[in-house]
Amino acid sequence: MSGRVDIGDYVERAHDKKDCQLSFIVKTKIWAADSANSWYYNANGNMNNNNKNNSNTVRAVSEFHQEGLISLEDVFEAYYDCRKNKRNTANALLFEVDYERNLIQLWRDINARTYSTSRSISFIINKPCKREIFAADFRDRIIHHLIAKRLVPIIEEELITNTFNNRVGKGCLYGIKQLHADIAEVSENYTVDCWVMKIDCKGFFMSLSKDILCDMFDRLIEDKYDGTDKDIIKWLTRVILQDCPTHHCVRKSKLHEWEGLDANKSLFHSGDKFGLPIGNLSSQMAANYYMNEIDHFVASMPGVKYGRFVDDAYLVSKDKQLLLSIVPQLRERLAEINVTLHPKKFYIQHYTKGVAFIGSVIKRERIYISNRIVHNAFNNIGIANAVPDEERAGYAEHFIAQLNSYLGFMQHCSAYAIRRNIARAVDLGWYKYIYFADDFSKVVLKKKHNRREQIKRQLRRKHRNGHTIF
Repeated sequence: MSGRVDIGDYVERAHDKKDCQLSFIVKTKIWAADSANSWYYNANGNMNNNNKNNSNTVRAVSEFHQEGLISLEDVFEAYYDCRKNKRNTANALLFEVDYERNLIQLWRDINARTYSTSRSISFIINKPCKREIFAADFRDRIIHHLIAKRLVPIIEEELITNTFNNRVGKGCLYGIKQLHADIAEVSENYTVDCWVMKIDCKGFFMSLSKDILCDMFDRLIEDKYDGTDKDIIKWLTRVILQDCPTHHCVRKSKLHEWEGLDANKSLFHSGDKFGLPIGNLSSQMAANYYMNEIDHFVASMPGVKYGRFVDDAYLVSKDKQLLLSIVPQLRERLAEINVTLHPKKFYIQHYTKGVAFIGSVIKRERIYISNRIVHNAFNNIGIANAVPDEERAGYAEHFIAQLNSYLGFMQHCSAYAIRRNIARAVDLGWYKYIYFADDFSKVVLKKKHNRREQIKRQLRRKHRNGHTIF
């Protein structure tokens, strides 16, 4: 929206966003002045002053959208995007208790350039491999979405087609199928020899130079972004990228859980000038763009098919020597941006030997699931089978979500027998709550145990008994 913003629109939109599901009903006022005074705009479109004896003046609606500044509407839209998958987290609920005031304060902090990042939560995950994760504060996540909403469209125009990570319409499955298609094309439908080279970067996220990243984004915004808030977006992007979450984080995992994690995979060993936290939307966006020049360099080489998922990349060619000749050039270019190839995750082989890529093994005419993913699936089933019977009703939805994530991926691989074995491995007691589709493609929660259906049944009973539902 350009021009003036009607604050009443936010109230109307808040109710349209199904906020009635919250135990606290969304307030129908949005403060249009500092918290020290008492002017507010209500849903009837009236500007009221609860304290008629004060000397405060109402701020014009135009304050909420001025040339060169971030509009309040954009902050609200970033908030709605941010909360889609995080609404039930404690961090999000705490913010949402008084979200209008919080968003307006955030909006003012941005435009006054007094915004600074809040503390993150740091923890260790062990699957699919051991990693250090930083979960940003919900307030900071809103900023990540605000920046992404502006920059992702122009970054998309800069990226090559075959980068798969964190892009709409792409992802793991797209990358797997693209490599399979590239092998078929280069080998002329498996009639001539071709070679596949796999490369990986060592400690990729921790090696990213913040100064190089900031310069890249400054040039991108200056050259490609035409919004009137260009200067603030440049400043805000620098604040996010230059942040050192290790200085203000809370460790949720115990210290001994960091043992065994390579130093090149931890921000605590990267220094203030290098490394981005894994887990942030801004980090995914930045990582994609950081490798953009490298992607264009390799993809433009004649006789080579190339694709990349974060730091995991492949090159396919009929000429083995051509692929080997690219490696020194690639090392040299990567060194310019402080990235190095992993010495133990580099190989080149004939396509008939199979290629491991993003949790799959791609062979001539079939795609197989990797052993690591199969092992993790059965390990999660073992954990679920150990849940006591009296606790399974509350654990069922989580268990189903886990299984369906594996089964959904396996549908696109040659893995029918594995899916069948997964169904057999599930303890018989679980079948009180769930059932498998005939082809073992998904797990479904039985209707009578679905919490949504239980609420509906309760409401119907109250209605039949003459009780007022609302």
